[in-house]
Amino acid sequence: HLCEDENCTSLSGANLVTNLVLSEDGHRLNIFHNNFTADKYYKVELSQGLKNISAYNLSSPFSWSFQVNNGQACTPNSLRIEPAYHLADTNASIDYLAVPYSAANACDPQGQVLNPMVYTYQWTLDPVQVADLQISDIYQTSVNPRNNGTAHINASIPQYSVTDQATLDVYFG
Repeated sequence: HLCEDENCTSLSGANLVTNLVLSEDGHRLNIFHNNFTADKYYKVELSQGLKNISAYNLSSPFSWSFQVNNGQACTPNSLRIEPAYHLADTNASIDYLAVPYSAANACDPQGQVLNPMVYTYQWTLDPVQVADLQISDIYQTSVNPRNNGTAHINASIPQYSVTDQATLDVYFG
């Protein structure tokens, strides 16, 4: 929600969330949203109705507020592919997600997650004999294992020279 003041004591506007994606390991919730306005304060509220991958609710509501920067675009400093490693023993499709991060800053020494939908990605797979790569979205791809072996799934944002590589081991038995 948009805050009326820096303390977020009063909120205005509708919910800005467009999509929620739980990471494969169930430890992180990626929240996608409509664009924010520069120099404004916002508040995120998670209700007790939110469930983890084991179907447990939050023990209590959780919220935080933040201020959007002065309008300068956030520049990706690094990129991570999730999952970083996967062992496949069937030919079931595996979804991979590219997550861009800012440089380390006062808010997060690891860098902050950036909106993945605003960048152009390049996906490759090597070697191509192990699996098929199917780009399913701007920041997401699917890989279909087809032969035993090890493949590397590569993602990059060429404009910012950031890359990452995930490993897929295929063993059909």
